[in-house]
Amino acid sequence: MHGKVPAGVMRAAELARITVAVVCGSARVHPEGVLVRSLVDRVGPDRATDDARRSVELVAEELAQDIRQDVQP
Repeated sequence: MHGKVPAGVMRAAELARITVAVVCGSARVHPEGVLVRSLVDRVGPDRATDDARRSVELVAEELAQDIRQDVQP
């Protein structure tokens, strides 16, 4: 999550007091104040690769529940 775009999004969200959520294949970093959900962490590397669509759906559903329940990063 380096570079101009991610940094800009995180900064804009911070200023607006909006939580940033990231769904990714694999996460090496977990920036403060960002909800990071990794497919590999949730379902393992094989399923994340072999059934990426369902893995993304599962992680996105869980992330939506966390947001509704106001889970903090």
